[in-house]
Amino acid sequence: MVPEPDFLKWAIWFETAARGLDETFVTDTRTGERIRIATSFVGLSGGEGRPPLLWETLVFGGRMDGEGKRSATVEEARQAHREFADRVRGKHAR
Repeated sequence: MVPEPDFLKWAIWFETAARGLDETFVTDTRTGERIRIATSFVGLSGGEGRPPLLWETLVFGGRMDGEGKRSATVEEARQAHREFADRVRGKHAR
């Protein structure tokens, strides 16, 4: 990935780009609720002395609603997605 120094160019790209990396749906066996786990590019700078946090995994729905993790690399993001999907499955399956 190449940093874009022009904020306006970056913002226009960010609004129109396909930024999704992975998406998983789990159905809660007790309630029937459909829970979504999504990982996408967010492109956040890490701050002084910290790596950028380019990816974010979030849970939408269920008991883990709003839980998530930011990752510096695509490999870390894929791993975080798998871990959250497994955790959601474990909490919502019987």
